[in-house]
Amino acid sequence: MAFLALKILCLEQWEEENEARFIQHITIPSLVTLRIDHSVYGGDDFSEFFSNHLIDLKIRSSFSLSTLELIRVRMMCTENVLSVLAAFPTIEHLRFCDCNYNTKVLMRGLQLCDSKDPITPKLVSLYQSGVKWCRKGLFEYFHVGLDLETTKD
Repeated sequence: MAFLALKILCLEQWEEENEARFIQHITIPSLVTLRIDHSVYGGDDFSEFFSNHLIDLKIRSSFSLSTLELIRVRMMCTENVLSVLAAFPTIEHLRFCDCNYNTKVLMRGLQLCDSKDPITPKLVSLYQSGVKWCRKGLFEYFHVGLDLETTKD
């Protein structure tokens, strides 16, 4: 199923396996914003399936995503989030809300403090809400110049 002109896709509260199949059957070549808000995706152990489905969607659609928002995506592990981000190097705006990712692993994976090239080289804004703070704090992991907004619960 192709949505040739669709630029924004918001998926909210997906809990059934049938809903999970939707991502596997769509093509969205004009997509620029993807917002996912849910806590369960297609069953109990979805982390790897979900990340693979998003990567397959990118390959199938060949879009240049500029905004990715993950809200209450609590069951996806940090490593799988990073594999998804690596597939979307055009992301400029990244938003995590109440996702319970390991902040230290996430920031190191994004390589925002490293001399290596970041997996999201065009990232200009990062919003995090409800993050689990590591002892040293989040700010040591960021380059100067990144528009950072965080809130603590």
